Amino acid sequence: MAKLKAGLIATGFMPKDMDPFEALEKLAAMGYKGYEVVMMAQGRDMATGKAKYTEAEALKKIREVGMEPLTAFMMAGKDGEYDVGAIAEQAHRLGVDRATCMVSNAAQYRFGRLDEPLGYDEAMKQVESLEKAAAGLKKEGVKVAFHNHDYEFVKCYKGVPYYYLMAA
Repeated sequence: MAKLKAGLIATGFMPKDMDPFEALEKLAAMGYKGYEVVMMAQGRDMATGKAKYTEAEALKKIREVGMEPLTAFMMAGKDGEYDVGAIAEQAHRLGVDRATCMVSNAAQYRFGRLDEPLGYDEAMKQVESLEKAAAGLKKEGVKVAFHNHDYEFVKCYKGVPYYYLMAA
């Protein structure tokens, strides 16, 4: 039986006062080899979202602890669209062939970024936008992944959980 290759997104599980790279070093010592690059490889402090490291510095630190990035970061802009060129460029810089949609617009309500949940039409626009981005990224040799949260399983549109609409 082949070993399962697993990565980790640790932003929600790290102690708030611990340096993210210290936490990653501990996880690497436990055998983790991959890190789902979210804000760190973008050069952002995970707690504040503000720039703390350049992308090159963050990537170097991730690799120094024995991990490799698994994916580039992608999230729709305020207009609901994805910047395919920038996402593909980041994936190529990081040496990965995958970009992950980290927070759907539907889940942004759960995290307090929206005052009310998306309506059906808005949710369907995001599904279409993600499909359009996936087609554009495929041309760039980048696959799209979706990092789900509990809300995508709970929020339903016409009786169908949002997660299933995203995955269809």
